[in-house]
Amino acid sequence: MSYRTYNIIIKINEESEKEDLKNRLTENFKFYNIREFFTPFRGIVCQANNKFKEYSFEQFPDQFFRNQDEVEDYYSESENHALEFSKKNGDLEVVYVEVDCFGGRCASNGFVIQNGVKTQNEDVFHSAHMKLLHAIDPQYDSWHFYPFTRTFFTDKGGINGEILNFTFLAVLMAFNMEVEHNPDFEFNAAENEMQILLKDKFELYLMNLGRERIKVLGRLFDNSAETINSVKDLLNEALQGLEYYIEIDNFENGEKDSVSSISREKFQSVARVSYRSQIFNEIKIDFSPDVKKMPKNTATKKEGFFGKIFKNIFGK
Repeated sequence: MSYRTYNIIIKINEESEKEDLKNRLTENFKFYNIREFFTPFRGIVCQANNKFKEYSFEQFPDQFFRNQDEVEDYYSESENHALEFSKKNGDLEVVYVEVDCFGGRCASNGFVIQNGVKTQNEDVFHSAHMKLLHAIDPQYDSWHFYPFTRTFFTDKGGINGEILNFTFLAVLMAFNMEVEHNPDFEFNAAENEMQILLKDKFELYLMNLGRERIKVLGRLFDNSAETINSVKDLLNEALQGLEYYIEIDNFENGEKDSVSSISREKFQSVARVSYRSQIFNEIKIDFSPDVKKMPKNTATKKEGFFGKIFKNIFGK
């Protein structure tokens, strides 16, 4: 089933602006989710999704809606709400983005507006949101954007990264060896996907995008230092000797951590490329058994990926 969101996004330039922006949005978008975000720039997102239209009109306070049609009309008019908000708040540069995801494929469209006048418009395309967000933050250069994920408004933090130049099957085996003897972990895997769940702590989700690229995403249910260190330890242990860069973001205070064996510049050059441009189950994956050689400069005192495999198989 399609998941569609309607988003009003405003950049925070100064700390003193934050509360005023929240108050303005809350006043004009009473029944939308509103939350501050910190990465890749600091801002506020005001969002509704197509599920909101299914809420019974009787659930809303003060008899705001008289019938179900009014609920559906209210959220269907999100674009017009954004235009009216801009007219009343002419000092603000506002981005309006609609994002629609179905079967793993996502597309977006929208516009940039100030004082009720559209200054940029983007038709439906899988990377349209990048152009719109770049308009209010010239440094913006990532396809992934946390506020567009389904659980952004309830998660304590997020995980976003890349594993490069290695097969998905080998990475799957590495993570399985790390968690298979720990009953606290739940490990699920399919041909192109892998989920690792530590209840009430964190979730990792890996997508096979082809031989050269594995996308790493995740959620923090608990953003304590202990949990974040557990995520880092698991990633570093499972990915010894591989090329990776993975960020861990705290949604509540903006703190960022990372684990990596490649530069952030290399990570960013990959992260700007869409990984949701086609239906996920249509992605053709080559599972032929050849495995690339490990970089010579990745040797450490630890046993490394292949050492773990031999130890697991032969007990040595």
